[in-house]
Amino acid sequence: MFLFRAKPITNISKTTESTSVPLPSAEDIVRNFCVLVDERRVSEALSLMDIPDETTKQAWGVYLNTFSSFKLININKSKLEGSDNTFEVDLRVSLNPGAEKNPIPNYGWVNGINKRWITVERLNGLYKVTEIATGP
Repeated sequence: MFLFRAKPITNISKTTESTSVPLPSAEDIVRNFCVLVDERRVSEALSLMDIPDETTKQAWGVYLNTFSSFKLININKSKLEGSDNTFEVDLRVSLNPGAEKNPIPNYGWVNGINKRWITVERLNGLYKVTEIATGP
């Protein structure tokens, strides 16, 4: 039989160093946003957006719930001058039945691959999605 007895610790030192975790990058926010929409965690996706008021937030919630699938296929930083935090993305989406016929903002989405430009801005130290556009 083996018995292990630990020695009492007699010299405990406190560590004053704190470890800091880097905040998500602009690209991380775009990726996380797409995953949250795809997983139908719309309220969490909305928290990554810069939304001015409750009415707009509700409209975005309805809009994002029209997708049954929202997969990020490709992401590239926009090469246009002055668009440091704009990303050209390819999304493979599936719309809920009938959603492709809805008026704006659903207009223009099709089942399959869709190209969009997603812009994020640093607001109060955190990146937020500020625009989802059909062109740069």
